[in-house]
Amino acid sequence: MPCIPALGLLSIACVAFGQTEDYPVPPPIPSAADTLVGAYYFPGWNGPEQWYCIKASPETQHPLLGYYPEGDPIVADWHIKWALEHGVSFFAYDYYIRSGAEMLSQGLEGLLASRYVDRFRFCLTWCNHAPAEEMTAGELELFSDVVIDKYLRHPSYLRIEGKPVVMILAGYSFVKTLGVDGAKAAFTRLDERCKDAGLGGVYLVFCEGEITSEQAVQDSFSAGAQAFCLYNYPYAGTKISGPTERGEASYEHLIAQGEGLWKHWSGITGGRFWPTVM
Repeated sequence: MPCIPALGLLSIACVAFGQTEDYPVPPPIPSAADTLVGAYYFPGWNGPEQWYCIKASPETQHPLLGYYPEGDPIVADWHIKWALEHGVSFFAYDYYIRSGAEMLSQGLEGLLASRYVDRFRFCLTWCNHAPAEEMTAGELELFSDVVIDKYLRHPSYLRIEGKPVVMILAGYSFVKTLGVDGAKAAFTRLDERCKDAGLGGVYLVFCEGEITSEQAVQDSFSAGAQAFCLYNYPYAGTKISGPTERGEASYEHLIAQGEGLWKHWSGITGGRFWPTVM
């Protein structure tokens, strides 16, 4: 869950525009907050077959909303309501696109069709899991072709310094493939396209846990990144190396690991880091 310190929340009206008595979701009543807090949103729950792993585990926490069909605007409104009332002001949607073709976009479609979207914020976390060599200027151009008009121009899209926030899970892959100058040219092109669309440019955040050297961080900044964040850290401080291994850790353990990661990344990024809480 990325947190952006030193940024105040915009005031959000609580008037129920167009509310009808039979609408099942009451208007959200946002909690007071002095820090902008967001939550990652993985879109994978659009049908009964997606819920099998949750249903099969009695030890797992089951959704308060039930096994909902993602993409339903009413579901999105419940998510918005509960988020705002618990201090969460935006969702960073895991966004899947390859060669210009979107995947798993039902959650975003439900959000954009929801009644309370005007009281909330969202941004994209581009989950570019493809091999680094596929992260080319052409792939970034295809990404831009879709997202600028469809998402970045939306009135509820998250902006920092007046620019839409685009998070890239493997942003450093562009630096690996194109070099610093090539990646900078590609990201400058995205920035220019956003300016041409009246958006003031783009605010790039690399959501990257694979970088281990300060040089790689500095190269990322030189290429156009403006901040870093992490997605999660379930194996930090354990002997577990992947999802095929089973293990448990206390929440106190995760807090300690998270604090260590915040300090490390804040140090190597000069404070340009969004802390993540699991």
